[in-house]
Amino acid sequence: MTLLEYLVNSLLFLLTIVSISLAPPEAILSTSQKIMYLKLGCIFSTYGMVLISFFATITYLIQKKIFWQAIVKEALELAFFLSTASIIMGSLWAKFAWNTFFSFEPRLLSFLVLWLILLAAFTAPKEGPRSIQFYSLISVLSVISIPIIKVSIEWLPEDYRLHPQIISKGGLESLYFRIPLIISTIFTFILSLTLLVKAVKAQMIYFKIRYG
Repeated sequence: MTLLEYLVNSLLFLLTIVSISLAPPEAILSTSQKIMYLKLGCIFSTYGMVLISFFATITYLIQKKIFWQAIVKEALELAFFLSTASIIMGSLWAKFAWNTFFSFEPRLLSFLVLWLILLAAFTAPKEGPRSIQFYSLISVLSVISIPIIKVSIEWLPEDYRLHPQIISKGGLESLYFRIPLIISTIFTFILSLTLLVKAVKAQMIYFKIRYG
């Protein structure tokens, strides 16, 4: 990591911690809702990595350059770790808010399906033409999952679901709530991009050593 990357990520990390610390407690859930700022940051960054892998897949199919194959692979793997972090934080918050770690609702189940799709990326062949074909399939299925996750919360009547519609219903109107969410999302995404660049460089070095 270069000095500039280190400084940028460190500054964003500090801003994230400070902004979340200063955010007022929620009326019902008190300070427990603060973990949601990081959870949502991980979710949005997961979607970002999935979209990057999808566009890299399209570019690879056009240009046939191994550089784009490396981006597809590493972006999908990063998306898996981000989605895992989101599920863990969401489960911890759900236990406090709903007294259960998981609820079989369309929103949560559809995100779990995305997680399983991303997990499948680790079973892909590491080399050969079947490798990029497998990663491309995972990338397409993942990007299709995103709008399904978005609309799935509408599949149950509001009285029968635990998962809240915070943003779409106009929640987080106060800047004290919005600023931590925005900063944590920016921090998570910038850190993810930094890790993606490092991982792609390492993958390209591996390809160069192996194939010359």
